[in-house]
Amino acid sequence: MEAAATKQLQGLANQSEATIASLQRKLDKALERIEEFQAFVRTLVEELLMRTRTVRRKLEEMHEKQWKETSRTAVKEAQSKACSILNISSVDLEDIMEESVGQREEEVRLRTEQEKAWMAEVESALKRQGAFAVPLLEVLLDLVDERVAVEAKFAGS
Repeated sequence: MEAAATKQLQGLANQSEATIASLQRKLDKALERIEEFQAFVRTLVEELLMRTRTVRRKLEEMHEKQWKETSRTAVKEAQSKACSILNISSVDLEDIMEESVGQREEEVRLRTEQEKAWMAEVESALKRQGAFAVPLLEVLLDLVDERVAVEAKFAGS
């Protein structure tokens, strides 16, 4: 009887070990899929940001090219008229124009901060315990909306 009980316990132990090994393999596969999903989401977000930056850069280059293509005499004439209308000196107008450059730099800085914030939100959503779909979806939709807006500006120019 003792031998039968020992044999039965050994059989149960073997079954438990096999079940645990099977569950461990399934868990490893599930973790691998989660890591793959997270890599996909990160890559998707990075790609959306990169493509949006590319279109934005093309748009800025196009505006700059248009600006450079205007004749220098037309620019000088426009500056002269602006000075007379605004009753300011050409030095004051140059200062105002430099502020415009500063504003562009500020816009670039703000866009960079926004991109970092989006990436942080994605990371937070991916690491969140429990439901993460809605926060992740909101970030992705924000990114797509930003991309569509930039594309629309590019197409409209």
